[in-house]
Amino acid sequence: MVRIRRTPLLVSLPRIRDVLRVLIDLEDDLYSQDDLIQEFQVRLCEGVKHPRQRASEFFRFSALIGFLTQRHGYFEINRSIQSESGEMLSQPVIIECLNFVVDSYQKRWYATRERSQDKGRKLHGLFCHRHPHYRMMYDILTNHLRQGNGRSPGLTNSEIQEIANKPWFQTGENLKLSRGIEILGDWGEYFGVLTTNRLFAKSYPTSNEAKHLYLDDRYYVITGHRVAIEEFQDILEKMYHELKMKFSPFFLRSDFVDITLLREYVCEELKIHRETFDDQLVQLWSDNLLRYELVRPPWRSDDLKSITSVFQLRSPSDRPGFILKASRKARRKGLPSLRIGNYDYFYIRISE
Repeated sequence: MVRIRRTPLLVSLPRIRDVLRVLIDLEDDLYSQDDLIQEFQVRLCEGVKHPRQRASEFFRFSALIGFLTQRHGYFEINRSIQSESGEMLSQPVIIECLNFVVDSYQKRWYATRERSQDKGRKLHGLFCHRHPHYRMMYDILTNHLRQGNGRSPGLTNSEIQEIANKPWFQTGENLKLSRGIEILGDWGEYFGVLTTNRLFAKSYPTSNEAKHLYLDDRYYVITGHRVAIEEFQDILEKMYHELKMKFSPFFLRSDFVDITLLREYVCEELKIHRETFDDQLVQLWSDNLLRYELVRPPWRSDDLKSITSVFQLRSPSDRPGFILKASRKARRKGLPSLRIGNYDYFYIRISE
């Protein structure tokens, strides 16, 4: 039996799909560990640095996730794998699910309702059942949520590590989450069940020489697809007033708040998908045109390529000399503006 490592065994989801495709092409037979590693090396590791090491990781991951079963020193390929719910997922079903979530992720990297409802949920159940570190991170986030009666803020990378190392949380395998949290979180984004507040600022820089503060990511579990419009409005306006006091765009009056920033905090508070925020904000705006004012950017929206100006045009109100920038990962992927019809909106003002 392949021993479970204390530190996470991690492979990106597109590569997991490639690994399973290799195994599907193999005939039903018993294979040695070296045979399978060689197959992965030839098929998937051409031009890769340390190909043998990478192929070995693909083999160990295949055994861990249930793609392979060891019998008398050899390995056979499982054509179906049991999920957490007890459902048996065949290889074609798993490939179909992987194709869907990977292709969807290329269009919208953040967790979406569509991915969470069926195919993403199946993969989430499989990974929870078979991958101990993914299950550990998911348990940490769900336990944290329960302790706050469903309204706890998310957890940063360092906070997740701190909880994972608590004696009362240790599992029988004494697993460690000292690294790999970003990849585990990416799996949750693919499956549509985990996401992050990409624009969480824990503290401001104290040095007068510092010019920028890169924001952190705060992870949380998405618990619902929609909330009552009255509850959504209460939280939206509460967060609007809090963020209005804390941040202001350089070129607008202080009563305008960046929609992308507002979305990240409201979604974290309500544990909802970003599309839910957009749908319900548009509903409130259409019902309250005199109170809700949406503003487009002062330049052509197609120049921004859907990357909001929040990355460089926002400053703490008590630190006017500083520019806050999103985390490197958020800047690389881009956060969506609010799109209504053919227009992008970036700022909102809510009148009393």
